[in-house]
Amino acid sequence: MTNFSHLCARCMQPMEEGAAVCPLCGDIASATNPPHALPLGTVLSERYTVGRLLKDSGDSAVYAGYDTVLKAPITVREFFPQTLCERAEDLSLRAIRGCEQTYTEYMNKFLAHARVVARMRDLPASIPTYDIFQQNATAYTVSEQCEGVTLAAYLEEHGGRMTWDEARPLFIPLLNSLVSWHQAGVLHLGLSPEVLIVGNDGKLHVSDFSISEARSADSELTAELASGYAAPEQYAFGNTPTAAADVYGVAAVVFRTLVGSPPPDGETRPKTNADLTVPSEVASEFPPHVASALFSALQPSLEKRLSSLALLRDRLAEAPAVAALLEDEENDENVIPPEDEFELEPAGTPIGVYIVVGIIACILIALLGFALGRITAPPATEGTPVGTTTTVPTGTIVITDKTEYLEPNTMGSVPNVVGQDYDLLRGKYVENRAIKLAGFQYSDTVPAGTVLSQTPSSEEEADVTAAVYVMVSAGPEAIALPDVSGWDRDHAVAYIEALGFKVQVDEVLVTSVEFGKVESSSPAKNTVLARGNTVRLRVSVKETTAPTATTTTVGTSTTARPSASTTTTTTARPSASTTTTARPSASTTTTTARPSTTTGTTTTTEGDTPNTTETTATTTAVTTTTTEAPTEVTTTTTEAPTEATTTMTTAASE
Repeated sequence: MTNFSHLCARCMQPMEEGAAVCPLCGDIASATNPPHALPLGTVLSERYTVGRLLKDSGDSAVYAGYDTVLKAPITVREFFPQTLCERAEDLSLRAIRGCEQTYTEYMNKFLAHARVVARMRDLPASIPTYDIFQQNATAYTVSEQCEGVTLAAYLEEHGGRMTWDEARPLFIPLLNSLVSWHQAGVLHLGLSPEVLIVGNDGKLHVSDFSISEARSADSELTAELASGYAAPEQYAFGNTPTAAADVYGVAAVVFRTLVGSPPPDGETRPKTNADLTVPSEVASEFPPHVASALFSALQPSLEKRLSSLALLRDRLAEAPAVAALLEDEENDENVIPPEDEFELEPAGTPIGVYIVVGIIACILIALLGFALGRITAPPATEGTPVGTTTTVPTGTIVITDKTEYLEPNTMGSVPNVVGQDYDLLRGKYVENRAIKLAGFQYSDTVPAGTVLSQTPSSEEEADVTAAVYVMVSAGPEAIALPDVSGWDRDHAVAYIEALGFKVQVDEVLVTSVEFGKVESSSPAKNTVLARGNTVRLRVSVKETTAPTATTTTVGTSTTARPSASTTTTTTARPSASTTTTARPSASTTTTTARPSTTTGTTTTTEGDTPNTTETTATTTAVTTTTTEAPTEVTTTTTEAPTEATTTMTTAASE
């Protein structure tokens, strides 16, 4: 135990001796942790001091903590599924009778999940995890304490909601990180304003990763589902949550941020009801492409919902109608939409939203609003379609009324966006001009994501309806290869491909890493390589369990001098012996083995300093002698019937 008299058990900041309440966070100094939790002051891994229990989740207990080496506050997550185990007096966790197999299976998932998240610590939305270990018959992760406030608290401090222009710099980088996690096979499934932290760096950071079983009602664990943010299928039995659940969750958080309240609770929201209501004063602020993206991402039916976060990110970042028009213009610059009226079938049931649509200079942009008010189209100007204001009954989406078009004939100046962050420009209008991506180009001098050039340039005039096409830096073409050794095969492949490399997998028989894990890469880690090249990953396809035989090797040792390597593999049956003599100071080992035991010894020694590896098992008689012979290498093998003995000795000329 560690004395907490000088630190607050929650925020880990210094307190005056004898203080009853922390002046910074308001924590009561005399409070203790609940009986099921680790006591205050428990030391883990001889380094981390456990503080206040912050929360219980379906698969874990989360504590404030203190790193006694780095002298810094931390967050400790303990694998503790309370439906499967209980705390023993020695603080270890003990699986409930009949739950042993499930407990072990879920703990292995917890560890694998944590390792992937830890390896992707450089993502903008990540809270770095820097230690993972096992103790007390369970598993622990240690992460940095993210300085900042939850998004929920941030919104309360800033009027309850934000406009899209204010929220966009927060959510686009968040979506980029979530897309990367999904590509590595990591789902969150618990996104809400309470688990997103607005850091002191101005970015959103994601906390509270859990295994998927802790975020589904159809599980042996207690489901941790945030009302209004969990997808309907997470409440259902017989369903396994997919990436679409995170699409729903992050869209619900964006909705809450823009509107001031979350969508209806997913548990009570039927699949046939896509109704979303927004006050008219809020709906009038919604960019049309944002309203459309949120409506598609918050569909209660999986079949109608956006299927991936990448699609949601792109829909939020760019008005789809504009993109469609620009694509049409490439095929036929003189195409004019017909003067017809179109009506779409309602998506599911009534959406309770008023939507008015106008056409702006051949651009079909859906102006989406929601019922609680009425949105009218702006007055027509030259170059703008002239239409009628339409009040849309519940359940109907009208695209256009009869519309006539006036030919634009004006020119205007072009804004300069070179050097700006493209993430902040995507889908936006700058001086009434749409910003469109022309492509990416590698650059060793301009940071990735920064606009390199634009067409038309800011030094010329262009038609007032013309968009600005930008070329964006993709960063250096050559980057250092990450270390993916020990990663699962699929996670490593997905991550390397996401960096822009091609991947070739070589399956190898090695026992140094677990089956299905990456042993090494070629080129090696930290090698600077141009993207587009092929990275070869060596993946183990050999189980690490030693084979069963009928002998025992005891006291086998191999010593090699500089520039020499010796590998000895011995498999013997009853009544067999092997003798090996190497160069100066080498060892001659005679091993006599008896039946009904197990063998499997491999020793490799190389380098400038002699190394010795020893394997010990139980047997009866063992004899070892050492003979030095300056210039000879002698190998003697005596075989009994059906035995197999192999000795390989290699030494450089001295």
